[in-house]
Amino acid sequence: MMGYYIMKNWFDKYILGRAAGERMQESVCRSAMHHNEKNLRDLKGTL
Repeated sequence: MMGYYIMKNWFDKYILGRAAGERMQESVCRSAMHHNEKNLRDLKGTL
């Protein structure tokens, strides 16, 4: 029975960790895209 709880706990952590990781990646991608858009606008302004 103890093994079941350890597995379940690990599995929950793994799922939560993956969800958090995907959310982090998504926000990083979004901020990078926003950064690129801003840089492109700045470039157009200087040209």
